[in-house]
Amino acid sequence: MYQNKISLPIFISVVVVILSAVSHSSFYANTAAAAVNTTTTTATNAVSPPSSPNSSACNCVAFRVDDVSDNRISGNLAVLNLFLSENQPLTLGIVMNHIGRSPTLMDKIMEGTNKGLFELALHGYDHLNYVKLSGQEQMDQLSKANERMKDLFGKPSKIFIPPYDTFNNYTVNALSRLGIPMISAGEFEYSNPENSQYHIFSATGPGHDSKSNQVYHMARSTGIEDFGDNNLPVKLPLQTTLNQAYSHISKFGYAIIVMHPTTFLTMKNGKYTTIVDQNEINNVKSLINSIKSKNIHITSMSKIAGIS
Repeated sequence: MYQNKISLPIFISVVVVILSAVSHSSFYANTAAAAVNTTTTTATNAVSPPSSPNSSACNCVAFRVDDVSDNRISGNLAVLNLFLSENQPLTLGIVMNHIGRSPTLMDKIMEGTNKGLFELALHGYDHLNYVKLSGQEQMDQLSKANERMKDLFGKPSKIFIPPYDTFNNYTVNALSRLGIPMISAGEFEYSNPENSQYHIFSATGPGHDSKSNQVYHMARSTGIEDFGDNNLPVKLPLQTTLNQAYSHISKFGYAIIVMHPTTFLTMKNGKYTTIVDQNEINNVKSLINSIKSKNIHITSMSKIAGIS
């Protein structure tokens, strides 16, 4: 069954339980409700990869795919097959109440986990906006999600990727009580953290302390698409994704790159088809190769954070 041994210290973002609500209106916008230091890079203003990363950082990247479910099977299989063929790790954010009905998808997930490539994370029991739920509702959702994770895959997950990248005090409290030590949501770069109502900070040091109930936030850094006001995806240039990843590696020692199964489907009249977009498959292959060419290690989120 799914096994991962972890021992890497890194820069991580620690979420203390005195958080207030955190939300993002645009999926990859570098904004937050508190004072945020926003940095924008473009393909014409390339950022060099970090040449001398912090010695305690892993100088690495983790890929995260959200919305893994029985919906749009062809898109799910496309991204899983891509990372299997490239022999690269991938963190799967699974919507637990919408998985398990497709034997083909289940077999593919098990193939990747058995090879030690796929890391399984909770993306909720249902795909809900957690800041709109009460504390008890969040607890129930997370508890049911991890029960189903254990039933389907043999062990509970230690990572929660909140739908819509939103969470609040109730979320962190529930994770702490349920023994889920990591959350991965939006990125936070506060220009003046001392005056922020959100107590989120970066720190170097050893990995997760299994004796504590502290919840670690490993924020996403960039993605391969953006979403506008109409919620339709806009593919980002390869160099833009690389620039943003390099920027986060320089600051935090690692980067989290996010995608969705729908990323790999063609669209017609503003709607997704079941046809795999081979151009996007090739783009992500190029992204992987570009990262590896800079001697940046691709790994899992749990290995970065030192959570076993």
